[in-house]
Amino acid sequence: MREALVNDSSTEIAAAFLEGKEEVKLPKFSNIVNIIEDLEVIGKLYILKGNFFGAYFVYRQMSSLAEYVFGSNVNHPLTAQALIGLSLTKQRRGEYVEAYDLCKRGVDMLAGMFGTR
Repeated sequence: MREALVNDSSTEIAAAFLEGKEEVKLPKFSNIVNIIEDLEVIGKLYILKGNFFGAYFVYRQMSSLAEYVFGSNVNHPLTAQALIGLSLTKQRRGEYVEAYDLCKRGVDMLAGMFGTR
């Protein structure tokens, strides 16, 4: 899985974050974005392997970190991607109402940033 990560310098931090370590020292802003991107890649790999519970955990961590970095009321593409990833895991687990709500939030966020066309 290490080879699939976007940026090797953020691998250790992403792994510590996934392990739930409370005292993860975050680097400067640009590296935090790399960590969020790494979490997205890991989530996609879990989905491809059919591990939807693992993917849900990763996307939940990604969402938490993105909202912490960019703000909970700020639209950002990585926050939207985390919501859409969460919706995929919910859909695959048969939780359709929750999946719809998460997907709608993510898509609405992207539409607000980039428009509908």
